[in-house]
Amino acid sequence: MGRLSPDHLPIVGRIGEGLYVTAGFSGHGVVMTPVAGQMLADAMLGRAVPELELFSPDRPALNGAGP
Repeated sequence: MGRLSPDHLPIVGRIGEGLYVTAGFSGHGVVMTPVAGQMLADAMLGRAVPELELFSPDRPALNGAGP
């Protein structure tokens, strides 16, 4: 069984200066990765992608604040 985040959502976004991540898709990655990759590419180019807030590496569920 794969490892999941506490809220069972993938992690997509910036985690450091010039460092981005897309991870935690479990078995659904094959279907979701193309869209996540496009959203991440847009964000890296400075375009607004409000949908990425749901998957942010800084979201409360990943920092001990619950889902």
